[in-house]
Amino acid sequence: MAISNNCVKFLAYAKKTGVSFEELLTLGRMNSYTEKKYISKLAQKYNAFVKPVTAVDPNWEFAEPIFELLGAKNIKSLDYSSYEKADITQDLNLAWPAIYNNSFSTIFDGGTLEHVFNFPVAIKSCMKALEPGGHFIAITPANNQNGHGFYQFSPELYFRIFSEDNGFRVKKIILTPNDKNWYEITDPHKAKSRVQFTNSVLTRLMVIAEKISDKEIFLDSPFQSDYSQIWTTANTQSKGKETGKKNILKSFYQKIIPGRLKNWLRNIFDLFKGNKIYTRDMGFINPRHFKKMNW
Repeated sequence: MAISNNCVKFLAYAKKTGVSFEELLTLGRMNSYTEKKYISKLAQKYNAFVKPVTAVDPNWEFAEPIFELLGAKNIKSLDYSSYEKADITQDLNLAWPAIYNNSFSTIFDGGTLEHVFNFPVAIKSCMKALEPGGHFIAITPANNQNGHGFYQFSPELYFRIFSEDNGFRVKKIILTPNDKNWYEITDPHKAKSRVQFTNSVLTRLMVIAEKISDKEIFLDSPFQSDYSQIWTTANTQSKGKETGKKNILKSFYQKIIPGRLKNWLRNIFDLFKGNKIYTRDMGFINPRHFKKMNW
């Protein structure tokens, strides 16, 4: 769990979108892998810091000085054990005590929840611990980091978790391959299709979600949006009325054509129709689903 240069850039971006770091909880105590020269450049370029870099503790082993630059006044860290001197010792697999409800303006997950087996309980505790108007920020593995933790997370998971039904709204979800380019992701519910990509470089998910009201969380379990739409709107009878000829062709295509060839043909067709573009870091993507950001 560590703060990188790209992470600090994202935190500065979050600050510019209205995130308050005043009452901050970090999941795990965050190490700092940042460079002071880079921080100084960010300060000049984005004007997101409340004090000069020279005004904070020069010890950069841990990330507290960076959060102070972002306006943090009270910083707490929570971890399973105290080996890195976390302020709160808590098993994230278990629900947090009610004393933490509505306590923090921001909760930051910089690489913890993918290691927690009981993720639904852990994320629910984080959501309850935020005060209305507070923000949950996450930077977490999305692709090509298999074995790093228990999980790699899909963007749709966070879109469905941070819904109005649960008292939240997503402000921004971004994919960052190799901690370089940023791609803003369209909510699959709005896209009315799965928002997918296949690439070959380490890719992280960066999330900003705001708590807009105090509601009972997960009163209904989240479902993947395309299935929800099918269940609520699909007419299964009309879908079954295909001609015999179409069924034969479809069966031939599905059973005889190799999977890799089908993917290649699909990509060629989508490129021709303008439904996909090729990028070196994200592979084939739908430009309506992934918007490259310049910040």
